Amino acid sequence: QLVNGLLASIPAMISILSLLILSLYVFACVGIELITLDKKVYHALGEDERSAYGSVIAFMITLIQFVTVDGPSAIYLPLLKAKPELIIYFVALILVISISLMNLVTAVLVENAMDLAHKDREERKAELKDKVKELIPKVEQVFDSLDSDGSGIISVSEVLAASFDDFPEEFREAVMSQSMEELFMMMDVDNSGEVDKEEFVEGILSMVLADVPREILLTLKLSKLQRISADKSQRNIQQLEMMLRDIVERDYWSQ
Repeated sequence: QLVNGLLASIPAMISILSLLILSLYVFACVGIELITLDKKVYHALGEDERSAYGSVIAFMITLIQFVTVDGPSAIYLPLLKAKPELIIYFVALILVISISLMNLVTAVLVENAMDLAHKDREERKAELKDKVKELIPKVEQVFDSLDSDGSGIISVSEVLAASFDDFPEEFREAVMSQSMEELFMMMDVDNSGEVDKEEFVEGILSMVLADVPREILLTLKLSKLQRISADKSQRNIQQLEMMLRDIVERDYWSQ
């Protein structure tokens, strides 16, 4: 995916490179006028420094240090000492070359990576939709085979009487379960001990679309069962407290 993102960025990168070369050329031409043709500034430089500003090409090569931010202070500090007004030129150079164009490169790479990720998500959604369309009839077929009495509701006993290996391979791969008992626990959302056809189909499709490991789904189910059991225990305790309070009050008034 990273390689595809880089390959997709090649046309935009070529455009940015062209814009960068054009910007370097413009700043080099302006620099020739402000630095090379200014005898006061030019003669204030050393012999090696003069060769860096002797022509447009040499000037452009020198300005590459602003592209890579490879010690540009070595360029502008001696020139600013000779001619402080050049600060306007170098500020514009840093804003356009070092900041704007370099950030534009990063923005193009990030945008292409996000576009590819979006396309991958859309393709995955399309694949899931096709998978769901193919799976629904098989899920309904499995439910009908489990519903031995034709009541439209399957119970724990009906589920335990079935063998997980008897169902279609596509169904077994989709449900991410190792036994019918475990599957029934995840389908029985309200913990009623029964699952109707709509609840069964929606539960299977949720497992397929959620793309969550089976262990996490089972853990969430067990957590919910524990919470329900705790709430039930708390209600029973409250009922016992009320019964004890009534007994104590009756004993008190009978005395």
